[in-house]
Amino acid sequence: MNYPVNYFFAMVQTALTDGRTLGIIMGDGFGSSYASKTSNEDFLTLDGVAKKLDVTLLEEDPLDIMSLKHLRSADLSRFGASCDLVYEPKYKQDNVIYLVLISFQQRATYGRFSGTCQVDGEQIKIESWGFFEHVHMRW
Repeated sequence: MNYPVNYFFAMVQTALTDGRTLGIIMGDGFGSSYASKTSNEDFLTLDGVAKKLDVTLLEEDPLDIMSLKHLRSADLSRFGASCDLVYEPKYKQDNVIYLVLISFQQRATYGRFSGTCQVDGEQIKIESWGFFEHVHMRW
């Protein structure tokens, strides 16, 4: 039997110019396939208050982990918060393991996020370092 797992994951944590803290988690493939978009774990926290984000839409060159990535929430009206971010990778880390019946491939990058998030009608500018990875596992 073949049990594949494929996902992407992005994370940003920063202090805003007004002193508030902001954390963002965006991804896809956890508990669902990219195509079905049946579930997601996307959210942001603004000064300790969590806000759900709609599913993340990702535009990238799938053959180049170091390409620019555009991540955006599908629908602002659904949860009252959304993000529209561009990610520019600067550093890359690859981890690959093949053991007879098991394979694990993690392609992680560290780079700069820029863009905006909307939270309850407030537009927040984002300029921060963060993390992005693609993971593929099969057993």
